[in-house]
Amino acid sequence: MDGKCVKLAGNKLGWDVSSDPVKVAEMWEAEGAKILHIYDLDAALFSAKRNRKIVEKILDKVNCAVEVGGGVKSLPEIVSLLNVGAKWVILETNTIKNPRFLEEVVEFVNPKNIILALNVEENNLVKDGWSKEKINISPFQVVKMFEPLDLAAYLFIDVEVEGTLKGVQTKKVGKLVFSTKIPVVYAGGVSSIQDLQNLLKIGVSGIVVGRALYEGIFPLKKALEIVKNPAKLNNVKHFKV
Repeated sequence: MDGKCVKLAGNKLGWDVSSDPVKVAEMWEAEGAKILHIYDLDAALFSAKRNRKIVEKILDKVNCAVEVGGGVKSLPEIVSLLNVGAKWVILETNTIKNPRFLEEVVEFVNPKNIILALNVEENNLVKDGWSKEKINISPFQVVKMFEPLDLAAYLFIDVEVEGTLKGVQTKKVGKLVFSTKIPVVYAGGVSSIQDLQNLLKIGVSGIVVGRALYEGIFPLKKALEIVKNPAKLNNVKHFKV
């Protein structure tokens, strides 16, 4: 946001992490990160594209895979981000109001480069984590509706705990994982290694971690060890509705 690497806390701006997002990205790659999650808050909140050059510079400087989201609303924007190095483009939850747009996107770009975000509050979809405007369709209906498009993943964002370090709520995302063949990535509230283990047990394909890493709750190296060796988790159970 505003050219800086920032962190949200409870869907409000928490603090500035660094005035140099490129160095932060390079730091995480040096720490062993295989995927970076970049979200352009200015674009998402104000439709302002002032951070795009910084995003492009990050994509140029790092070698690991990068997923980029935030205010991406058109096919040309998607193509542009993929052309400059993004592996995945994240489309907003509000995209589901116009299903034909998503269908047109996958006609022109590989669906495996597209992630659809699902902002979930309680059992409802909301437009975003700021306005809390409800969308009159359940996340379970959405995943079934778009399953034929064979997207790369759904990004399940638990709006209630995002950026709070309050821990993860596995029941809701577990039901979603169980209801679709498309991979589900989780974001929101991760506060411990145990949270990572609990999410892996219910079958999520990826976990977005931000504040816990920036505050040093646990090191990235330890998190990567858990992800690399999911078979070593104790008492692994398949989620049942």
